[in-house]
Amino acid sequence: MEIKCEYCGSMIQESAEKCPYCGATNNAVKRTTDGTPKTIEQLQKWYEDRQLPPYEVTRFFIGINYTNPKAFGIYKDGNEFVVYKNKADGQRVIRYRGTDEAYAVNELYLKLKDEILNQKAHNQDRRSGVVNSSSTNSTDGNKRPPAKWSGVLKNGLFVLGIIAIIIVMFNYYKVDYYRYNDTIYVNSRYEWFEYDGYDYDVVDESDIPADMLDNKSTYGFDYSDSKWDSSITEFKDSNYYAEHYDSSDQDSDFDWDSGDSWDSNDTNWDSDW
Repeated sequence: MEIKCEYCGSMIQESAEKCPYCGATNNAVKRTTDGTPKTIEQLQKWYEDRQLPPYEVTRFFIGINYTNPKAFGIYKDGNEFVVYKNKADGQRVIRYRGTDEAYAVNELYLKLKDEILNQKAHNQDRRSGVVNSSSTNSTDGNKRPPAKWSGVLKNGLFVLGIIAIIIVMFNYYKVDYYRYNDTIYVNSRYEWFEYDGYDYDVVDESDIPADMLDNKSTYGFDYSDSKWDSSITEFKDSNYYAEHYDSSDQDSDFDWDSGDSWDSNDTNWDSDW
């Protein structure tokens, strides 16, 4: 079976690892490897496993052609799959209509994950707001509320702590690329990898050329640089990444806490997606 390359539009074999015309990774194969839901039924199961609120609360309708305003959804129409958004005014925007179920499901899957993270962030903000306001209330009527600067200091320390966590996480997850004597190396998650022309393999730091380690700025560059060889698989699109970092065991990041509230009014219902 042939499918359309998501990057250049050429027709390629569904089982091809890369597009033979532009060299881009075939995401249909990647989705199969990393456990991403490929069917409406699998997406429904993923939704249930995350213990998310009912569709009417999240406004994500999987397998349903929901026609009322404020909704995201996917359903099958004959041989085609339709991904849609109903805006606040009831206008429907079609994100995708076609026969590639895996692609259609992935469009809604990515949107759903983004919305889960957004809702989690809003819940965290609301909790922080409650804590900050309550911390100024005195439990003793004879005591005065804490000084203004005390609250400012606490908030400042909280912000600095969040920034420190973000920096640590950024340094952990970022991917640095290096080319040394036509060999491609990657440094990410405190590990080194070597590209073998097909995939990435873990290598010990002692096996990395000392000259490169001492002169990282000389040999390192951005993958998105126009001079980069597009035939080389990006680390995050590699089989190694899919098998070790992008597997279903990380889905717990999207598990819903029963104590949290989902407010669909936090969603931008005026945009096209």
